[in-house]
Amino acid sequence: MLLCHSIKNRRFAITDVMDALYTGFLPRATREIGKAKVGVIVHDMSMENILDDRKYEEKMESFRRQQPTTFKNAAMVFISGQLADSPPQLGPGNWTELRTFIAKASRLSEAPPHKALREVLLPAFLIFAIIVALIVGLSVGLT
Repeated sequence: MLLCHSIKNRRFAITDVMDALYTGFLPRATREIGKAKVGVIVHDMSMENILDDRKYEEKMESFRRQQPTTFKNAAMVFISGQLADSPPQLGPGNWTELRTFIAKASRLSEAPPHKALREVLLPAFLIFAIIVALIVGLSVGLT
């Protein structure tokens, strides 16, 4: 899951700040699909903040400090320029980070989350057990 948030639409309010949009959503997504499959891109920043390494690191450090829930619940988090432009305005390291995240998330074979086990595998096992019990019961009754 890749969450792309525009600061033009709702400022830099991802988690842990007033009017944050994803404080509850990101932990829920992490529980459902696993942290390794959750990424966050905050976009529409000025390219000055993206291309200047010092400014980029200052912005990211401020982001980490003020909105720790984002980093706790996502394997990849970065800021970028415009995404709607062609090509998208990503910093030099962002392309590599995005490719690595997608490659890992797409081949990741995590154990299914607890909820998936409870909602899918357990009912399937119960149905299988009932069918086996009926077959055994019928075959014992016939002999």
